[in-house]
Amino acid sequence: MHLERMAVGVLWVDDGRPVPLYEYPSTMTLGQAYHEVKKRGLLDDATRTILKAVADLRNSVAHRHAIFVTAPAPIERQAIGKYNGYQVFMDRQALDELTRDVDNAAQAMWDWIAAKAPDLAGQAGQGEQRDEAGGAHPTPP
Repeated sequence: MHLERMAVGVLWVDDGRPVPLYEYPSTMTLGQAYHEVKKRGLLDDATRTILKAVADLRNSVAHRHAIFVTAPAPIERQAIGKYNGYQVFMDRQALDELTRDVDNAAQAMWDWIAAKAPDLAGQAGQGEQRDEAGGAHPTPP
């Protein structure tokens, strides 16, 4: 969900922020957001590649007999739980790569948003409230 929201944020900024983000249509899946980002030529190729790979991983688990994630896929040529060719549920290095790539893509999207809408970058640090446990919460509109 984190990458989906960030990708929708990129689209929102590219659309000129027509409404507050919480009112912007955000029912896209990561795959749909990836396709729209690609169609508009937004973000760099490396970030788009990560978005596509993560969307494919998510779909492989959500739509393909996820009960079999620790065994070969029951349907030939239908990878389940694979990221960049490796099984993330069985290969720690694949999981580490996925985590690193997700962090890199999220940072790249934030950097893109901050470059296109610098006022948002300033608001991000100012618009938080802390709860008693120290957790940050966005300031309500």
